[in-house]
Amino acid sequence: ESYGIVSGRLGGPSCITLAAHEGLEHFMIMPGVEPLFRPHKEAFQTLLRLLCQDYTSLFDFSDDDPFYGSFLTQVAQAFANVPFLEPHASLFLHNMELGFRQADVPESELPLAMEIVSKLSDP
Repeated sequence: ESYGIVSGRLGGPSCITLAAHEGLEHFMIMPGVEPLFRPHKEAFQTLLRLLCQDYTSLFDFSDDDPFYGSFLTQVAQAFANVPFLEPHASLFLHNMELGFRQADVPESELPLAMEIVSKLSDP
């Protein structure tokens, strides 16, 4: 599947970076989440770094692009030992959506942004 150049439609690097920061920060301070993931903070720092510095590999490439695959592989490696279960994935996605909304990503682009980000919860 090819998404094309999505980062520009989401507002560019500043919006994606703000959404990543807001989404991950809110997720990490949720009751029951922070104590569980505290020992795995480096995995979330890796995810934040990837979302902020290498966002084009997630938002601007197709599924069969090697950079896209490398991005998802890096996420999977970072989370290999993290007890990330389905309820956590749902909370993560909910907080990322809130982050995109707070970053003023156009409402019409939210479903596409969330479809792409949802791939992170099950790399």
